[in-house]
Amino acid sequence: MMLIAGLGNPGSRYRDTRHNLGFMVLDFMAEEKRFGFKPGKGDYEYAETSSDTERILWVKPMTFMNNSGVALAELARFYKIDADRILVVCDDVSLPLGKMRIRKDGGDGGHNGLKSVILHLNDDRFTRLRVGINHPDSRNYDLADFVLAKFFPEELPVLNKVIAAAADAVSDLITTGVEKAMNKYNGLVIQA
Repeated sequence: MMLIAGLGNPGSRYRDTRHNLGFMVLDFMAEEKRFGFKPGKGDYEYAETSSDTERILWVKPMTFMNNSGVALAELARFYKIDADRILVVCDDVSLPLGKMRIRKDGGDGGHNGLKSVILHLNDDRFTRLRVGINHPDSRNYDLADFVLAKFFPEELPVLNKVIAAAADAVSDLITTGVEKAMNKYNGLVIQA
């Protein structure tokens, strides 16, 4: 079994904000693959799918970003899923919109959601798909305000393509593995 988590913040206030890009990618995949999320027994929404080769648990933690790891650790223990069978999709303020980076393991890179996942799993060997959301430097935004803001109208044409490309990357990670997906997507630049 594989656990695929999209990180974000719950509630309509945060819908379509930069920090919810992980939710957006999983919601896109749910629509594309025709599955729906339902409330879990903890603070998460989930769906289960399976193919000929893989059973997948799709998860959106319904805690705030800083506590994303609570639900993931709970589910990983319950389903006995090792950290190296977990994929976390999240935003990355250090990457421009239109770029993404896949990494097998490592630190949190200053992302509080990843920090929580590492803390609660007590393991950093999960795969990350970090999707760029731009950096606030050029617009005089405070970082916290920036990640909790919606995308600018001029970014939306690129954003829609980025979400679709990130969904493709998740599918490739499932079917072809981390190394091939890294080679295909880590240098890719998506434009409007």
